[in-house]
Amino acid sequence: MKRPAPPSPLVEKFDAFSRPSSQPPPVEEPAQPQRYQNPPWPRVAWTSLRVLAKRGLGMRRGRRIALGLATALALTAAGLGFVLLTRDSTRSMPANGESPSPSADAVAAADTTRSIAAAWIVENVAEGTIVACDPAACADLESMGYLATALVPLRIDNADVRQADLVMVTSAVRARLGATLDQLVAPTPLAIFGTADASVEVQEISLDGPDGYQQRWAADRADRLSAGRALAMARRLHLGGQARTQIIRGNVDSRILTTLPPLLAAHDIWISRFAASGPEGSRGILRIVEIDHIDGRKIQDGAGRTAFVVGYFRSQRPPFLPSAVEVSSGAQGLVLRVTYPAPSPLGLLSARKN
Repeated sequence: MKRPAPPSPLVEKFDAFSRPSSQPPPVEEPAQPQRYQNPPWPRVAWTSLRVLAKRGLGMRRGRRIALGLATALALTAAGLGFVLLTRDSTRSMPANGESPSPSADAVAAADTTRSIAAAWIVENVAEGTIVACDPAACADLESMGYLATALVPLRIDNADVRQADLVMVTSAVRARLGATLDQLVAPTPLAIFGTADASVEVQEISLDGPDGYQQRWAADRADRLSAGRALAMARRLHLGGQARTQIIRGNVDSRILTTLPPLLAAHDIWISRFAASGPEGSRGILRIVEIDHIDGRKIQDGAGRTAFVVGYFRSQRPPFLPSAVEVSSGAQGLVLRVTYPAPSPLGLLSARKN
């Protein structure tokens, strides 16, 4: 069944090419993105606590609670570390002189990687997205605040990933589904965590198989190429060197390409870069946009033009509603960072045309 076209952004008609822009302020080239590395376990614990507190208790109160919990966790970890250090210092080597079995370390590494992947899903994936996972991964997700009703536990008697939008592929899921899984997911993972046998992948479900997904992805990229090149010519849009390359190569999320043009009817916008989170890899569609000037003026948290643009993005309806709109520190000062949830929807631009 053909899905109905999604609603258009809340905008008025405009002509983004009709008015000349003011002289843009000097912008230095942004640094090249660094290769993603798994964060240490304290950061994973902090992320989990922060997400859970924010969802259950509100922003400010949630941060205070999360900070208290994190402090308690740090003290507990310090005490545990002292106990383990004392125990290890008094423990003798095996009689045969061999080192202890590394299996415990491997299990701990797998658990840490799974927790990092779960934290990324909670922070980056839209609420309500159905995720298939092994029981341990589902427990991690639920403990971090992900909706239990949006989880599909993969058990021995029921391992049907076709009910889900995404699947969290751990070693347990690979062992359970084998080669069958490769015929039900996109050819490239949405995000990858860890290395070798301890890796965890987040993959998109594709009921028409990897070939069908590839065809839809190629068609969507062609739409992004066309829309991006047209948008790059808008007189009121000012792009840094890297941002211009990203948009004309069709790498920018279609939701950004759709919501930016109406904003240009009233404002000159300077964009320093587009981005994706580290584990999404080189093929990931760039679903984050960073704005560093509005009408030639720097970003100011809660002030005039910045407040207007923040309100504009927050007033959108799904699928054009961002998951986060916030002022944060950038390479050259404050930026307005607008983040859309993963995964990026395919065929959105074509649906609006039809």
